[in-house]
Amino acid sequence: MAALEAAGNRCVGNNSSIWGMGSVIPAHNAWFPAFHNYEVIYNWLFEQSLARTDHGTISPNTLFTTRNLANDINEVWDYSLGTVYIIERPEKAIIIDAGAGDGKIYQYIKDKVLVNKNIDLEIIVTHNHFDHIVGLASFVGASQVKKVYVHKEDSEAVKMMLGADAGKIQYVTDGDKIPLDGNDIEVISVPGHTWGSIVLKYGNTLFSGDAIGSGGVWLFGSALSIEEYIQSVQHLLDRTGNNKLTVLPGHTGENRFLLTHEYIWQLLACAKGLVEGSIIGGPFCRTFAGMVTLGNIARVGQASVIYNLNNIHQIKGALRSLTISSGNLVPRFAPYTAFYTASVAAGLTNILITPSVVSDSYESMTINGDKIASGTAYTASLPKTNNQFSIVVTVTDKTTRTYNLTITKDK
Repeated sequence: MAALEAAGNRCVGNNSSIWGMGSVIPAHNAWFPAFHNYEVIYNWLFEQSLARTDHGTISPNTLFTTRNLANDINEVWDYSLGTVYIIERPEKAIIIDAGAGDGKIYQYIKDKVLVNKNIDLEIIVTHNHFDHIVGLASFVGASQVKKVYVHKEDSEAVKMMLGADAGKIQYVTDGDKIPLDGNDIEVISVPGHTWGSIVLKYGNTLFSGDAIGSGGVWLFGSALSIEEYIQSVQHLLDRTGNNKLTVLPGHTGENRFLLTHEYIWQLLACAKGLVEGSIIGGPFCRTFAGMVTLGNIARVGQASVIYNLNNIHQIKGALRSLTISSGNLVPRFAPYTAFYTASVAAGLTNILITPSVVSDSYESMTINGDKIASGTAYTASLPKTNNQFSIVVTVTDKTTRTYNLTITKDK
């Protein structure tokens, strides 16, 4: 472990991280995720060499790998094999996603990737997860960056990463076109992995982020059920037609087989099979950043769907989010989870509870009988050690969905 740390490896607790983002717990089960879930581990290892790290004097976590995919498209892998794409044309260069952030990706792209080192840059963020946006920090203050595009639904985390440069953000939505030297980049909204997930069509190439996965789409904890996600995938197919497209996803280092238009059809078939009951998934286990995820996985061809059994069918009256102003929800919020707890300081007398409803056409929502609008903060008093709150959503057919929250004040 000491040797790994000296070489730049990060650790969590007493367990050594294999590729920098987290740890395998318990450590003696490392073989299981390494050979069953983490293709990224051995792919990452094979990218390393003593020459690359100057015999261990440079942390591999700060390094990048570049591959040219076409005359105007380059692919950059960060330390976790998260993928960043650069499309350079004479008028400007477009950067798609920014990676996980250990190295200074802006300087690397400028020094090692761009032909015109001073060309105007624009960044498109496919969604708001940390392994796609943390690298934005290295672009802050760079006058070379003119715009940062992101869907409004996923914009808050991007604003935080950009800080003083948040004014460069421009919202995009389904159907928008970003001009690039006479060959527009078309934005296609594909909610599911996140609410604001987008796919970008550039010629015969789709840059998909994690919207349809990199061999498997992650819908575990998603605010959308698989039944609703089917509509997103069908929308993508409707927008792309029957063209023979190449899919460039957000993690090409994890699964190195070529994804084509056929992969999207396989993903749709997998999702439909789960909803109809003709496909039965099996168990899925992954330890990531010290957190164990237990769920299910189903496959059709090259495509797989990772999901929770309770999130296959649409849930009437489901919340899309539930936040509190102090403390943390346990477990993490998911629309299919109905019971939560949180601990707060002993002297706290009230707390803000903010629930948002998935459907725009819900009939009403109450917290302990008091009516509240979706997305509005509710001031809840905390007179006791254990305080109970019942959040009830009523939809137009009078179906109700109840979420229960217990807030405990520390002794």
